[in-house]
Amino acid sequence: MENGTEMILDTVHEFDVLHVRTKGRCRVRLYRAGIEVRAVLTPVRDIPRPSPVNHVEQVATEVWQRYARPRLPEGSRPDAHFLIVEQMPIDEWGDPGETLSLVTLAWEGDRAPCQSPRWQPISRPEAVARVGHDFD
Repeated sequence: MENGTEMILDTVHEFDVLHVRTKGRCRVRLYRAGIEVRAVLTPVRDIPRPSPVNHVEQVATEVWQRYARPRLPEGSRPDAHFLIVEQMPIDEWGDPGETLSLVTLAWEGDRAPCQSPRWQPISRPEAVARVGHDFD
């Protein structure tokens, strides 16, 4: 536990991509800090697959409903109790490096419909501070 934040899940989440009849995969790490769950989502690039970046609303909804919400008190809402950091292990040009972004979604109840998600680039120190725990 770091700063009152503990890792509560480290798993690989598969999500359906219907228009290409395949599955995407991303690593999901959840950290709990009080009544908030903070997620770090990282693409799994074992074979060419759809990226969670292109399906962030779907992935966030599934992660909230399957993993985060059950670990929080009744009545918790994703817009108030769920933070998402997206970690891209390589930059957009394919060069080694890391890109981190804070993802903001327009939640409707327990779902994040496809409505203009926002990515705010953040530094690694800021991402670690937001999550409340270091991550690889």
